[in-house]
Amino acid sequence: MLIFEGEDASLDSSNFNITRHPRTCVGLTKKGAVIMLVADGRNANAEGMSLFELTKIMRWLGCVSAINFDGGGSSTLWTAKEGVVNYPTDNRNWDHEGERKVANILYFKRR
Repeated sequence: MLIFEGEDASLDSSNFNITRHPRTCVGLTKKGAVIMLVADGRNANAEGMSLFELTKIMRWLGCVSAINFDGGGSSTLWTAKEGVVNYPTDNRNWDHEGERKVANILYFKRR
């Protein structure tokens, strides 16, 4: 948890929290909008984010609640229209082909 009902979560200074990594985050605004964010990293083109930076960005986007999901090579944003839209890291190339096979997804469908 990064933000819950307007309050920042208490994050310690562990390496996982302070080091920049690819991150996947979902937040909710006061008006009920869902914000999905994937930050690329582990590449000269993108450094990733610390959890402190991710919290700050989600607040800037208007989120009153936000949670960090699995990151690294699991950080892949896919849309039905465009396929993979970010740059997953598992193949070590700056392309859309480096996604990791994972058993879990977060799925949103418009009504």
